[in-house]
Amino acid sequence: MKRGRRYDRDADVSVQDWETLNAHVATKTCEEVGELVLYQLMITPRQYQWVGSVLRHLLRRLRKLDLSSVGMDDQACAVVCRGLEGGGVKLRGMTFCGNSLGPASGGVIGHYAASLNGTSLEYIKLRFNKLTAVGAAAILKRVVNHPSLTYLDFGSNGITPHPSLRDAVQSISVSANSIKALSLYGNEVTDQGLRQLSPYFTHPHVNHLTVLDLWTCGLGPDSGIVLSTVVQNCKTLQELKLGNNQLSDKGTRRLCTQLLGMSVATLL
Repeated sequence: MKRGRRYDRDADVSVQDWETLNAHVATKTCEEVGELVLYQLMITPRQYQWVGSVLRHLLRRLRKLDLSSVGMDDQACAVVCRGLEGGGVKLRGMTFCGNSLGPASGGVIGHYAASLNGTSLEYIKLRFNKLTAVGAAAILKRVVNHPSLTYLDFGSNGITPHPSLRDAVQSISVSANSIKALSLYGNEVTDQGLRQLSPYFTHPHVNHLTVLDLWTCGLGPDSGIVLSTVVQNCKTLQELKLGNNQLSDKGTRRLCTQLLGMSVATLL
């Protein structure tokens, strides 16, 4: 297991290996655990069942869960999310990066996140999985109106244009959206996909967005015009990442014209 990662200090106890977790279970001190990090520890199907049971029955005060690069697939994700929901665990943050989560995982993660509506869920990080547009849309549809979610990372998930994206963002309400940072890094969104997502970006009540990461998203000539409308609506936007795309000169000029006088501090 790699060391040197930074962990949040506001967790009561941060557990980072099997031995420590087993010790808390054995000594019945799981109520002290606020953060569980099993980063890069390959977990077997049997261990997932055990983790699901621990989540359901013991880790009620858990607030941050990091199961990145642990070999988690759709079936394992379902076990974990059922454990979280069944145990009434109210996470503030979930990080499941670098696994093999497909479209089905989008449904179960979205269902769990929706069960936390009105509570303190702050971020969902799912970079380097296989959600596709269907899985991402399943999550987005469930959390687009979540009142406390501020960060959503779908980077490198094989997301391409799909009608489900437009369907998901059209469910936004008039008051609840609070997402400040959205990453679609490394997905082949293209001009078509950006247009499908545009009802979200141009909604009059999407007024909290500060970071939009569209780096390496296959954006072409038409995206500059769409993005000019996006930045016109998102007055709070501070960071816009557009590197490694193919915007046209006309679209770029229009976008830059719109950016003049705005508070965007970083344009990459």
